[in-house]
Amino acid sequence: DTAALIAWLSHPNAWQRETAQRLLRERATTAETLRSTLTELAESKPASALGKLHTLWLHATLSSRAAGGAAPLLSLTQNAPPELAENIVLIAHRHPSYFGKDTREVAARAAASGGTRARMLALLTTRSTAAQVPVTIKSLLRAAEDLDDPWFQHAVMVHLAGHTGRFAGGLLAGPFADKAADNRAAFIRDLAAMTAASKDKEDLAALLAPLRTAPGELRWWKAAILEGLAQGLPKAGVRSLAEFASVPTPGKDDPRAEIPGLLERAGRIISDASLPDDLRIASMPLLSQQPYETSAPVLKELVSGRQPAAISRAAFAIIRKHGAKKTAPLLYEILPSANPGLRQEIIALLGNDAVTLPDMLQRMDRGEVPKSLVDAESRWRFLQSKDAVIKSLAEKLFDRPAEDRAGVIKAYLPAADAKGDSTKGRELFTQLCSACHTYQGHGSSVGPDISDVRAKDKRALINDILDPNRMIEARWSAYLVRMKDGRTLSGIIDSETPSAVVVKMPGGVSETVARADISAMESHDASLMPVGLEGGISVSQMADLLAFLRGET
Repeated sequence: DTAALIAWLSHPNAWQRETAQRLLRERATTAETLRSTLTELAESKPASALGKLHTLWLHATLSSRAAGGAAPLLSLTQNAPPELAENIVLIAHRHPSYFGKDTREVAARAAASGGTRARMLALLTTRSTAAQVPVTIKSLLRAAEDLDDPWFQHAVMVHLAGHTGRFAGGLLAGPFADKAADNRAAFIRDLAAMTAASKDKEDLAALLAPLRTAPGELRWWKAAILEGLAQGLPKAGVRSLAEFASVPTPGKDDPRAEIPGLLERAGRIISDASLPDDLRIASMPLLSQQPYETSAPVLKELVSGRQPAAISRAAFAIIRKHGAKKTAPLLYEILPSANPGLRQEIIALLGNDAVTLPDMLQRMDRGEVPKSLVDAESRWRFLQSKDAVIKSLAEKLFDRPAEDRAGVIKAYLPAADAKGDSTKGRELFTQLCSACHTYQGHGSSVGPDISDVRAKDKRALINDILDPNRMIEARWSAYLVRMKDGRTLSGIIDSETPSAVVVKMPGGVSETVARADISAMESHDASLMPVGLEGGISVSQMADLLAFLRGET
């Protein structure tokens, strides 16, 4: 009967609870049975949180079907534990008329007692009116334990769209600003970027106001605000942070007057090796806001071998943003003293730009730059170039791999019977294969995972390595994507949409490019794995690589 099924709503067994809920819902098909079920549910006194949860959901659902609805079971929403509180918030969202005028109060009360998840749900499922925004902001600023949670941060930005500057200004006026952390800096940066892109002058003024705190001092959150402004301003039609700070010329009380001095201060902090690396790296994005001519001397020092690797990587990321054409003289200057990893990145940057590539190959031809720095994939790409000058230089520098694949394979078959050193083979895999393949969890997933080759015959492996185009699936075909800005991307097409293409390149790096920015996209009907690997590996080294791939000890 109905009373027994209602009692089952509090049963510890999930099947019985859900079956009871389904049967009660299905049986309430007439106005009379619907009203009687609602009455019995209202008179039930579930003690457990699960019982209250199922009773509330069923009562709200049946109430929406009854003429005139039913009085909500407000007593079941008091002092709700987290799992019940989350569901109360969802009920208020799914059945907005159920709690009537009390909806916002019930949801707010449940969120307050339910923990971070319930409060995040409340933000995502409700909207504050303009009049309610100040109250919402004050409430959020009191929820200090929530504001370090990245998902809660996203919920705040969704709920307060159009008011993010006001929220950031209030946040930085409190204890949140006292403790630096990566997730806090990212939150302030994202709030600033949203505010700058919104074109709301009042909200932007609220965001900028904290810059007047401790004038001239570059605190972590000031760097985050400036980085966010630099990301958001172009969406509002302002080209750069420097333009924003100078047009119109800010007055003494305008927070924008602080920006030039903060950018200059950032350069000094980044160059000061006595300061903590995390502070220097946090200030690094601001260096990209300065004209390249101003930042070049600092960047040159930062990518020198005298700096920690993390600093050099962050500095080179800025150099990459400026592009190969502008930075080529600096790249050639730092190339001789750069560490091996950085040298590869320099060559890749120069080799991916149609303007700087011919000069790089000519320097290699003159012996000024070691041609050994060019990896096998790039050599193959240069040899496939439609530019006669590039193709001629590449053939002169790198030669074409032997066309007789059968002859090359025959020359390497002795490696199948030789005893290899798997330790040396691991090093060879890292050097030659890991940019595109994963093996036992190591490497990059550009081409297929080759962890299963342990069971493969060594002679078959030699065939696969030296003749990669013998059998190839369409999804692993190599593509050259020529960009209108002169760059050339080489890799596989990871995914496509009507407006964009995702190119996955050696090293596991993916780049999403707009179709409008592509001048040509060509499939070579060949594997991304280059033919001619024998040019970089001897027979004995092949034996080492095979030993590693087969898991030999």
